[in-house]
Amino acid sequence: RERERERERGAMAPARREVEVRNNNNAEEVVVVEKWWQSSSSPPSAHILSSRMGVCGGGVGGGGEDHGGQKMYQVAVVGLGMIGSAAARHLSELGSSVVAIGPAEPSKPKWAEHHGPFASHYDQGRLTRISDPDPVWAKLATNSIARYRRLQDATGIRFHYPVGCLRIEHAGSHGLLTSFHVGRQCGASQSKLLTDAAAMNSSFPFFSFRDGDAAIMEGGDAGYINPRSMVAAQLKAAEANGAFIVREAAKEIIPIGSAVKIVTENGKPVWARRVLVCAGSYSSFLLPPASAPASAAGPGPAPAPGSGGVKPRRRRSVLDLRTYARTVVLAEVDGEEEVERLADMPTFICRPRGNAVLDWVYGCPPIAYPDGRTMIKIGGTAWDAPELGGSESAL
Repeated sequence: RERERERERGAMAPARREVEVRNNNNAEEVVVVEKWWQSSSSPPSAHILSSRMGVCGGGVGGGGEDHGGQKMYQVAVVGLGMIGSAAARHLSELGSSVVAIGPAEPSKPKWAEHHGPFASHYDQGRLTRISDPDPVWAKLATNSIARYRRLQDATGIRFHYPVGCLRIEHAGSHGLLTSFHVGRQCGASQSKLLTDAAAMNSSFPFFSFRDGDAAIMEGGDAGYINPRSMVAAQLKAAEANGAFIVREAAKEIIPIGSAVKIVTENGKPVWARRVLVCAGSYSSFLLPPASAPASAAGPGPAPAPGSGGVKPRRRRSVLDLRTYARTVVLAEVDGEEEVERLADMPTFICRPRGNAVLDWVYGCPPIAYPDGRTMIKIGGTAWDAPELGGSESAL
């Protein structure tokens, strides 16, 4: 307040806030400093408004602070699917010390016996395209697709297959016309609007078009990604940036003071300043109860002076997440001749006319799966998808 009064009297030049990064015992201290000047010729006086400690560098085995022989990471990412693996890479690129926690995929013969988390990326084909009625979706897809090649080149792992994407609806559909115009605005490589059923049957002999059908063919980088390979590429890049990968399922998350303790399924404790939960439908079962007591065990930091000790943190115990069923058919392609006949097939999104059950159908061309079979993936979105509930037993 005194400095404000002196500024009003003209005795000081206006204050300026600056951010400085200082090295403090091999740790980065990010400091917000307010500086003010008695006169234009005198050196500035300074007052530290706030500071935050970080960790210099990073890396496997050396990426966190040492507390009682255990590492304290800046960020723990729980869940290593499509979102968690990408989050781990981006955080590690920013220089944070990152630990990423999640189980490896169970082997196929044991799928039926598996009772832990089960990820949606255990698959070989996932559609990717720009054209969509939602301009936000289209813009995000444009930005994302543009980064595929850089990640593939950096890791040597291929996951993107630009085979094109055919969007089919009935002629005059508002959704199809909107997808066409939004795609154009985002720079999608599109055909003109296709409305001649005979011409479409000739161009795409893999499908059977009827009079009244219309379509858009998006080329360029549209097609499909292999989600297993994409997750592998994300994690390889994160490790190259210094992230540490723990291949176990997280069982419990416990806030302790200004830190978080994550306990894995095998009882291993992992410590971090912050945790980012990317566990999808399983997230509710990992979050601590609404009034979780803060344990004093482990290498958690001491309470701040004047805090009266460590207080429990308030957390929602259950997220309002509901699980719905979605049917996916894997149709095996029998014989090399048939695989060759369908080799140029694009991915597709189709809104079937007059179907009482399915709102949308989508699919991929023949793709080789890890068990050696070549299959066409076909998925469907029902008008009234059955809700499975939000319990752990339902999942």
